[in-house]
Amino acid sequence: MLNNIARQTLLMLCLGAVFNSNSVRAFEFSGHAQVCDMAYQLVTPATRSWIDRQVKLGGEKNFARACSWADNVRDERAFRHTKPWHYINVPRTATAVRAGDCGDKGCVVRAISDMQQRLDKNIDDWQALFFLAHFMADVHQPMHVSFADDRGGNKASVRFNGEKSNLHQLWDGDLLGKFSYKKQSTLALQHISDQQRSSWKEGDILTYANESFALTRQIYQHYQAEKKPVSIDDAYIRQFRPLLQQRLQQAAVRLAEALNGITGSGKNSALSTKPPMAN
Repeated sequence: MLNNIARQTLLMLCLGAVFNSNSVRAFEFSGHAQVCDMAYQLVTPATRSWIDRQVKLGGEKNFARACSWADNVRDERAFRHTKPWHYINVPRTATAVRAGDCGDKGCVVRAISDMQQRLDKNIDDWQALFFLAHFMADVHQPMHVSFADDRGGNKASVRFNGEKSNLHQLWDGDLLGKFSYKKQSTLALQHISDQQRSSWKEGDILTYANESFALTRQIYQHYQAEKKPVSIDDAYIRQFRPLLQQRLQQAAVRLAEALNGITGSGKNSALSTKPPMAN
């Protein structure tokens, strides 16, 4: 039986073989697809049948593809108001994310809670399911829980593989690299231990946001703003890529727990421990 260190080392080696090339903004589809594909494999058969029904109602091919719907529609007039729901930004002096950091237009923390409440009222609200699944991945992406003064890393210049980018784009996809979400989700699931699955189900939405924010603060410790654009080297990739990959695994486990809770086929919902976020 492998210990935790051996497991992590093996995971890094295996995933490194899959993530051996890089592409721009892969997380925008592949990362979300991976989270939802893993969650789909983790839920109960009853929950899987419910998901299939919602995917059909929403006109999507499968759950993995449905998880990018929230990004695809946010520029449409009817959904422009949802743009702030994808993130939460805090002052540079903040040491933690709090419910009060959610602005009047909403944020990812409140949106997750709101979507779950919508599904509690109407279990066939396919839009709420698609939003919930998408936002669960977003809240686990550090640059979606970041600082307001540079718009979540969008104004923090970097150079990656010889091309100019920024911290947000780097963490949205460049850092993950190019991969098949189906192959990767199967591989990643094999490297989630029972102990990890159990411990990751603890906490609430703010817990997940603060995990991301702790990582964000660590990221900015390695960002020297006076050197623009900052070059991302192999050492940076070796340090942070496994952390981002693990965030996707955590998002999948927690999403599966929440969906099982909604259908009543799980012991509880991972998102039901907090009331709606206040302004």
